[in-house]
Amino acid sequence: MINTCTRTFEIVNNDAYNRIDAKIYYDLGGVNYFFGTVEQRGYYFSINPYRLIDHGNGIFSRETIISPTAGTTGEKTCILPVTRQSKKRYEEAKAQLDELIERFLEPYCNEHGLVLGEMVKEVERER
Repeated sequence: MINTCTRTFEIVNNDAYNRIDAKIYYDLGGVNYFFGTVEQRGYYFSINPYRLIDHGNGIFSRETIISPTAGTTGEKTCILPVTRQSKKRYEEAKAQLDELIERFLEPYCNEHGLVLGEMVKEVERER
């Protein structure tokens, strides 16, 4: 079952990052041992900046910078708590994607001094 939708945007003004993903995905929830929290089961919206490196000959790598004090550089929030995943609930979460990008991605970029370029791609897949 498809349960992840990712939109990738260019970042045009930063040396550390040149791409940012805005993603809706299903997560089983449970204990997050890295942060010491319990996360609820449901559909999440996340923002993850990264650097896409072209090594030539069609070979690419993705580099994410992790801060030792702040953990990961992105953000996530549960947008639709559920007891189990379903196509109907996925479609409900995905319908909110444009609104979530306006509500979270644009302020995130402003806060971190990032300028968004064009949307590079949109991918739906099973996670």
